[in-house]
Amino acid sequence: MLSVHLGKRIRQIRLQCSLTAKALSLRSGLPWSYVARMECGEIRDPRVSTCRKLAKALNVTVANLIGEGKPAGKRAGRR
Repeated sequence: MLSVHLGKRIRQIRLQCSLTAKALSLRSGLPWSYVARMECGEIRDPRVSTCRKLAKALNVTVANLIGEGKPAGKRAGRR
């Protein structure tokens, strides 16, 4: 269930940032196919390091990325 939820969150935040999957791939250093597979829920249990890369690329915390904490958006204190 987390993988489907996480994939939807990644896509939602990516679109809010006006990024394509390719752009997110480049920013995070992850292969485009991996990002696409995560968004559609095929990747089930991503590594913490992968979530960190995606969160950093999307300018959110890992907690925001997985749907915990404050709503997605810019991290507090970052400009």
